[in-house]
This record gives sequence, structure tokens and C-alpha cells, in this order.
Amino acid sequence: MFAFFKKLFARADVNKDGRVDAKDAAVAVEAVKATAKTTAVRARDTVKKAAVQAKSVRAKKAPK
Repeated sequence: MFAFFKKLFARADVNKDGRVDAKDAAVAVEAVKATAKTTAVRARDTVKKAAVQAKSVRAKKAPK
């Protein structure tokens, strides 16, 4: 977990001084929010796809 934050703040270091400034923290927070949103969208799409597949399997197995 520490490595994740270290890598995140290294990318967010706006003035490249190696310290965590207020601007750096804001950039890091935005990056985490964007990553979380992307992950949530992917998870939602995966769940929807699985539901559609399950529905089609049930429809094929249903007695006529």
C-alpha cells in the first residue's frame, strides 16, 4: 500500500521537489477519484454482461 501511494505522489509531484505539497495532494486525489470511477464503470459493465449471459442461458434451458 505504501508503494502505491509513493508511486502516486511521485506522479503527482507538480514542482518535482520530492515533497508532498497541497497542489500535489490535490492532483493525487483527482487521480484516485478518476481511477475509482473507471474501475466502477468496468465493474458495472462486467456485471451487466454477466447478467445478460445468464439470462440467455436461462432462456435456452427453459422448457418450451
